[in-house]
Amino acid sequence: MANLTDNTTTTLPTGLEKPILAGITLETAIKAVVILVAMIILGRTLRKIIIRESKETSLTWIINEDTADIVFRMFVLGGITWSLFEIGLMAYPIFRPPVGNVTFAVSFFYFAYLIARKSKDYVIMSAGRRPSPDVQIKVKIFYYTFITVAFFLSLNFEGVSTKLSALLAAAGITGIVLGFSAQTVVSNFISGLFM
Repeated sequence: MANLTDNTTTTLPTGLEKPILAGITLETAIKAVVILVAMIILGRTLRKIIIRESKETSLTWIINEDTADIVFRMFVLGGITWSLFEIGLMAYPIFRPPVGNVTFAVSFFYFAYLIARKSKDYVIMSAGRRPSPDVQIKVKIFYYTFITVAFFLSLNFEGVSTKLSALLAAAGITGIVLGFSAQTVVSNFISGLFM
C-alpha cells in the first residue's frame, strides 16, 4: 500500500493581491480607477451627444445643456459610488445603515430634485409668457408631491423605519396645506404694513 499524504500548497499573494492600504489590494484599487475613468468618459461622451442633438431637435426643453450636465453628473456620481463599493468603503456603517445606503439615498434624492425642477421649468415655459395662477398651482403641487415622494423613497433606501416616514409624511402634507392657505393672508398682511 502506498502512503498517501495530504499535499496542500499555499500560494503567497502576488503583487496585485497584497493589501496596500487599509486592506485595499492593488487589484481592487486598479478596478476602482478603471471604473471611475470609464464612467467619466461615458458621461462626457453622452454629454457631447446630448448637446449635439439639442441643436438638431425641436425638443430643446428636454434635450439641452442642462440635461447633458445632469446626465454627466449622474455618471460621475455613479462611477464614484461604484468605485467605492469595489474598494469596500461603502460597507462601513454610519449609525445604523451602511455608507452605501446613505450615498444611494442622497444621490437618488438629488437627481429626483433635478428632474422635478426641470419638469417644473418646462411646464411654466410651455404655459406662455405669463402663466395663469391655475398653471402655477398645478406646477407647485406636482413639484412638491414629486419631491415628497422622492424624499420618502430616499428614507426607505436609507433604512429609516416606516413609523417615522408616516409621521414625516403627515408633517409634510400639513406644511404644504398651511403654506398654500397662508399665502394670501401673509400677502395681505404685508400689503397692509406698507400702507
